[in-house]
Amino acid sequence: MSSDPLALPEPVEQSAKAPTIYLVVVVALALLGVLTVLGGIVLAWGDKALPESVIVLGSVAVGALAGMVAPTSR
Repeated sequence: MSSDPLALPEPVEQSAKAPTIYLVVVVALALLGVLTVLGGIVLAWGDKALPESVIVLGSVAVGALAGMVAPTSR
């Protein structure tokens, strides 16, 4: 069991670029979730409806982010 706080799968841990790629993906997913919420607020303020596809995209991003940062057992 690795003491690495990222808890990456074994093949990924062997790559030198893995932590950087992991960080980029986590930041992108978090940014997508935040932008979805902010877009919904802006559209609600303008009396416009948020398309369901945007809600689904934000929900999937937050779910994927939770899956990536949640601790895993090996």
